[in-house]
Amino acid sequence: MDFQSLPNFRAVVPGKLYRSAKVDNVTPDDVDKLSSLGIKTIVDLRTLNEYRGSSAPKLLDDTFQVVTLKAQDRKPHPPELHFTVKEAGSHQDKTHYFVTFVNGQFFKGVLQRKPWYLRIYIILTMILAWLVDTVLRTNGEYLRKVASPILASKDQGMFQLYKDYVDLSTGSMFAG
Repeated sequence: MDFQSLPNFRAVVPGKLYRSAKVDNVTPDDVDKLSSLGIKTIVDLRTLNEYRGSSAPKLLDDTFQVVTLKAQDRKPHPPELHFTVKEAGSHQDKTHYFVTFVNGQFFKGVLQRKPWYLRIYIILTMILAWLVDTVLRTNGEYLRKVASPILASKDQGMFQLYKDYVDLSTGSMFAG
């Protein structure tokens, strides 16, 4: 099925599991196409703030209940999850989950790999970014811009970032 507003949409397991990029830009025509596929669950690997910060129309919010999954910062066995309903849509049988991989445990793990002087620099940079966001009320926009290059540092690369997601965000992985 061809979707104009869903980049990279494709079947992973035909009839059961699909993947795509940002669902917040979906058009009314593509909402109908998604409904015809019987999709009832969306798992979004962004934070709710990232999603809400987008200026896209977010038409799926009318039909999918928006839920944020927050895992404990430690590696839980089994996971202790806190489900927080942020906003309810008109259909309770359809859910849009937001699973956050970048939590306190993730930051601690990434920082532990850095030399002490870089740890201090990173912590001060993050505090400054948080203060700027607080004063300007930018909903974490500046902090996200500062955090991304720190997390995917040139010395480690994207492969290491994805490995860190698996190694350091176990609680979030169980939530998904």
